[in-house]
Amino acid sequence: EIVVDESIKPVSKLEFELANDGDYYKVIGTGMELENKIIIPETHNDIPVKEIADNAFINVNSIKEIVIPKSIVKIGAKAIDNNPSIRFTVSKNSAAYNWLVIEGYTNLDVKIALETIKLAENISLVYGEQREFKAEILPADTTDAVNLVWTVEDETVVTYDAETATLTAAGLGTTTVTVTDSISGKTATST
Repeated sequence: EIVVDESIKPVSKLEFELANDGDYYKVIGTGMELENKIIIPETHNDIPVKEIADNAFINVNSIKEIVIPKSIVKIGAKAIDNNPSIRFTVSKNSAAYNWLVIEGYTNLDVKIALETIKLAENISLVYGEQREFKAEILPADTTDAVNLVWTVEDETVVTYDAETATLTAAGLGTTTVTVTDSISGKTATST
């Protein structure tokens, strides 16, 4: 079931300040056009956003949700009101997640990002042999949606049936099997 909450709208303007001699940005506030959902980007003007400044969202009672990317490594003192009705979306094992837990926030939607896809590196088959062949998604408990797309460089050598997760040796030679997550773009290959 998909629920669309029209009362939550993305913030139309965040205020940023360059920090550390221009190495990264920090979010310093919401500007004049405040909505009730704040989505902090990973980058601003192609520079990483790594910090939420002291008092950035203090006394902003209309905020219902804040999405904090994994790029945030520091959250300043009193950056966010300890308002129990604010819902946070954060990556597990991120600095933002750790800070929110230490500060006692409990209304967390924890996201576990897809980090990598793995395949067995080298597979040897004899003509006509079939073998189960699956991708390993890491971490296994990712909350990211994953859509695997399989390709075989030379199907006269090997075929792959995604429905049964089976490789079949169709002829002599060497080829490469590639799996790509069409959502994140992460790939793995095996020969």
